[in-house]
Amino acid sequence: MNNPEIEFWVGKYLKKPNDIKTFLDRSEEYLEQIRKILKEEGLPEELAFLPMIESGFIPDAKSSKYAVGLWQFLPNTAKSVDLQISYLIDERKNPYTASRAAAKYLKYLYYKFNDWDLTLAAYNFGEGNLRKIIRE
Repeated sequence: MNNPEIEFWVGKYLKKPNDIKTFLDRSEEYLEQIRKILKEEGLPEELAFLPMIESGFIPDAKSSKYAVGLWQFLPNTAKSVDLQISYLIDERKNPYTASRAAAKYLKYLYYKFNDWDLTLAAYNFGEGNLRKIIRE
């Protein structure tokens, strides 16, 4: 590996094997259904592990940037994939509804970028941000 940022994150996770075990233990409740959704949508089943990185498989996880749920949807992205967010309901916290929405969004991004590395970068970093970097 010749990428310092990747080396940093790999090193960080390798130093905390118990975190990975905790994430995997937590994933057991969701993985089968997430894999089923991804398969139905014609997406690689390996994407089922994306919530491990995004949220540690915590359905009500919240980021400092207002991303919520297993899949860490920002409000505007959530609304773009028809997830309801209101005072009474936040479908980003529903693991199955959000997984269906994540599959829809990942399909859209793959259609736009036609490359899984770019798709995942756009998912994490934002489609607009990635397009800006590509243009530069």
